[in-house]
Amino acid sequence: EAHELQRRATAAQVALQQLNRQINDATPKVRDGASVPADVKSKYDAFTKEWDAVRKKFGVGIPVAAGRGGGGGGRGGAPDPENVVARIGAAKSSVGAFWEMPSASVMKQYADAKDALPKAIADANAFIAKANAMANTLKAQNITLTVPAAIK
Repeated sequence: EAHELQRRATAAQVALQQLNRQINDATPKVRDGASVPADVKSKYDAFTKEWDAVRKKFGVGIPVAAGRGGGGGGRGGAPDPENVVARIGAAKSSVGAFWEMPSASVMKQYADAKDALPKAIADANAFIAKANAMANTLKAQNITLTVPAAIK
């Protein structure tokens, strides 16, 4: 079950990474385009703000912290609570790290991450529908936004 959860979460993440590249490519064209009407720019700004909330749930477009050098040491902190993909991965690793039954705390982390994935995918699919509408709006401005299919 944990493997299937991680597979679904990662598949969603990959689709949204493709969309992120498209949005990053379109953004300067929209914002700096002299021929792009102000109402389209305004709608696009609202669109990208909503995108920021959705992409964080899948760890998309979030820079990786640079290392500080030095030797050995810790394994990093807990995953971002908004990042469902990281939460599933961390919970799966914690569950698999024990020979005996994992603690109630670890099982709760897993259950919470498992429960969060369907909502995160629903949010992503709702955004994909909005992205399709935005792609049509941008097409009139000769700006291409290729949107992935809904996530299963």
